[in-house]
Amino acid sequence: MNQILKVPQAFVNSPGPRGLELLKIGMKFQNDALNAQSGLFKTYGDFVVCPWPNRFSVFVFSPTGARHILKDNQNNFIKGREYSEMKPILGDGLLTSEGDLWRRQRRTMAKEFHQSRLDIYQSTIEEEACELVKSWNDQSIIDVTDGLTDFTFKVAGRIFFGNDLASDSKATKVALDIETHRANKRMRRAFNLPRKFPTPENIKGEKAVKLLNGVVDKVLTKGIAEDNILARLSSFRDAEGAPMKPSLIRDEVMSLLLAGHETTSTGLMWTLYLLAQNPKWQDAIREDQSGLVAKACFLEALRIYPPIPVIARISIKDDIIDGHHIPANTSLVLTQWVTHRDERNWRDPLSFKPERFIDCNLKYAQDGTFFPFALGARACIGEAMAMLEAQIALQVLLEKFSFELCSGFIPKPNHHVTLRSENGMMLKLNKRY
Repeated sequence: MNQILKVPQAFVNSPGPRGLELLKIGMKFQNDALNAQSGLFKTYGDFVVCPWPNRFSVFVFSPTGARHILKDNQNNFIKGREYSEMKPILGDGLLTSEGDLWRRQRRTMAKEFHQSRLDIYQSTIEEEACELVKSWNDQSIIDVTDGLTDFTFKVAGRIFFGNDLASDSKATKVALDIETHRANKRMRRAFNLPRKFPTPENIKGEKAVKLLNGVVDKVLTKGIAEDNILARLSSFRDAEGAPMKPSLIRDEVMSLLLAGHETTSTGLMWTLYLLAQNPKWQDAIREDQSGLVAKACFLEALRIYPPIPVIARISIKDDIIDGHHIPANTSLVLTQWVTHRDERNWRDPLSFKPERFIDCNLKYAQDGTFFPFALGARACIGEAMAMLEAQIALQVLLEKFSFELCSGFIPKPNHHVTLRSENGMMLKLNKRY
């Protein structure tokens, strides 16, 4: 069987499913990836080899393994093959690029997230949070998903594109959703037809990609009068005086738009759900003017329900992880969904306890037990902005409303590209005045 599955010699004796069990787990990953990951961990432990013929994967669930891959020896790992499925809309942006291009772009883009820029963004976030309150003002029971997505999309649109995105906002959001759905399906399938093959899924996806590319190109062609990230990238010149290529500008802004709105809205959705279960923390947020409690509640939600529940990497050279030999070109999978919920790392892991993050002297556990924004040099560039956005949104919303669970409603976590709820997030809103 090992020969049929072509298991590399380094992994012949490694723990993991084989034969029919391997096939069953592979099928489960298609529709229930979260429970499939948890099942692998419970059955086989911290290091699990799944020798699927089309997608050989090594799952690493330990904090030491996560820290080694993402931080301590990060230069030996590149983004996993799954990220290539996002290339049609993200191109060579920060989420998908590697090597010298990534390093150059990271230095350039990092300037947009310094504290001085965040101070400017704050007023935009506050304005859009107040607009969200107005849109919910006449509601009593609501699926908060769409409102939160609109809020973060408008914030990202204004900061990255300026008001030029307004007329295309709805179509852009729909197109992003269509293409991320396609990418998510392709990441999990055993076999994919070429993207240009005219299946209904591909036809729909290619139209979405064309629309997304056109939105940015239209703004660049027209010229930009406002001060926003797109404008600053279009006027950027490197040390030799050369401008950034329009295609790369588009890739970077689209990467920020996708990563910057969906992960934050998803995190806020799960935060409101947990706050609805734990009303004392709603009061704690209202009583704390510093924003520390709001941030702690958001971080605890990211621990229990990480918006990006999986990170994939590929080894460049041979390596050792937790005593296991890792040959070059091995696909490795880290899962926040499992590691964040491991009782060895977190006492009573499924309980909502924001006090874990009130004292953040450890900078959110840099030991690999907590990595919602990843770790190391490739950690999320927008982490500080996401934290600011969440803090402001929670403070504004909780000043106006209290949130309760709807009777009988139980959300169904589902790994899309982000960790969504398959049946939405129905909450009861009570006006406070």
